[in-house]
Parts: sequence; C-alpha cells; structure tokens
Amino acid sequence: MKDTLTVTLVQTELAWEHKEANLKMLEQKIKSISEKTEIVILPEMFSTGFTMNAAQMAETMDGEAVEWMKKYQLRNELY
Repeated sequence: MKDTLTVTLVQTELAWEHKEANLKMLEQKIKSISEKTEIVILPEMFSTGFTMNAAQMAETMDGEAVEWMKKYQLRNELY
C-alpha cells in the first residue's frame, strides 16, 4: 500500500465564457507538470471562468467539460 498521495493545484487566469480555450490551456498546463502526480485540482468554474450567464454556460454531468476530464484522466492516469 502506498503511503503518500501527490496532489497538484492549478491556479490560472481563465478566458471569460470560452470553454474551448480554457480546456486547451489547462491541458497544456497539466502536461507541463514534471513531477509525478495523482490528483490535479482545477480552479472553480475552470471551463467557463466566472460568468453571470450561469444558465447559458451550465452543463449536465455528460457535458463537454466533464467528458474532457474523463478522457484526460484516463489518458494520464489522474484522479
């Protein structure tokens, strides 16, 4: 059994209401992590930035951002 858990926090500026740009930028930032990590913690509202159009930007649990996280997690063995 492993005694440690490695967590990486990502804090960055987000593109206002631009999901595609945010996901692309975050993918690059995660790829640039040089240390072994098991959990990557992203900023709140990481895909849309802080928006006043919450109803328009909202997603279901099978939305673009959640699917991106699932695919990226599987490719990189992250949680």
